[in-house]
Amino acid sequence: MNSPMRFLLRFVFVACLGLLAPGCSAPLTGQPRWVTHPNLDFPSNRYFVGVASGGTCDDAVDLAITRLSQQIEVEVSSMESHRRLVNDVSGISASNSLIYDSQVTLVSNTTLLGVEIDETLPLPSGECVARAVLDIDRSLGLYDEAIARRGASIESSLTQADRADRIWGEFLAVAAALRSAIDHDKLALTRRVIAGRAHRRLPALTLRTGPIAARYEALRERVSISVVPVGDCPPELIDVAQAALLEHDLPVERDHPGSLQLRIGLGMETKQTFDPRWWSARWRLGVTLYDAEHQESIASNAPRGSTAYGLSEAAAEVQARQSAAEQLTRAIDTALNNPGTTSFW
Repeated sequence: MNSPMRFLLRFVFVACLGLLAPGCSAPLTGQPRWVTHPNLDFPSNRYFVGVASGGTCDDAVDLAITRLSQQIEVEVSSMESHRRLVNDVSGISASNSLIYDSQVTLVSNTTLLGVEIDETLPLPSGECVARAVLDIDRSLGLYDEAIARRGASIESSLTQADRADRIWGEFLAVAAALRSAIDHDKLALTRRVIAGRAHRRLPALTLRTGPIAARYEALRERVSISVVPVGDCPPELIDVAQAALLEHDLPVERDHPGSLQLRIGLGMETKQTFDPRWWSARWRLGVTLYDAEHQESIASNAPRGSTAYGLSEAAAEVQARQSAAEQLTRAIDTALNNPGTTSFW
């Protein structure tokens, strides 16, 4: 090959390298600019932004949302003032599970409204980076709608409580109002923190938890409930029932019958199957909420019978009791939350 031709080929080769180098630089460095400058294209007075990397893009997205939410934690003073409000009005201790399992802890307990995943990018290293963005104006609109819905739910529950002809119905309705009020207040405090980033002036929003918690606690003092076995109900079902009542934050009487009784019965019929090695146990569970003061049933729930099997009669009975225990919590939830009804499922 003559000299001019060799020169031309060398020139073309070097030129191609020059053209390819910029295109190869991004994978080598591995990170776009928004990783080190999260608010690129998203001014901090209008957006919250979280950027994170993870072993997978799903992990990166979760971490990015966490990073974003950490910027919206309610200040300690706000959380303490909310706690004092609840304590001062209702006298509820910090151990009360219904109130404080849902206290205002935004990072773990509050869903941020309006978060969007702007970008995800797999890196040559095998990791992935993600950017989560919250548009403050859009988010505030979503919080307004959510707060309005909680407010309507509170009013509906309180109206139902005022119209209840039994203390149990009033108690259930006030408990529902209290759950909505806790959500309402968490949303209201989160909304104020988000608005503060953008220096928005918001009208004052009254926290609802305090007075409703006071009414709930007063009713709780008048309600006592006990678990009463019917027939040969096994002890493990009584333990499951008492645990279910405690999950509902109800005052459980263990040593003597309460003004309300949760009556638990289990019927069982065992027999040998066509295969002599196996036994079957046909069981049916019954749950009744009984008002001892007025001597009437408030609600009852009887799940459809099921059949359990075992290699002996005793083994079949054990399987039947375990199956009934698994159904019991759901049956209790139905009986507690649906006064005046009889249901079978």
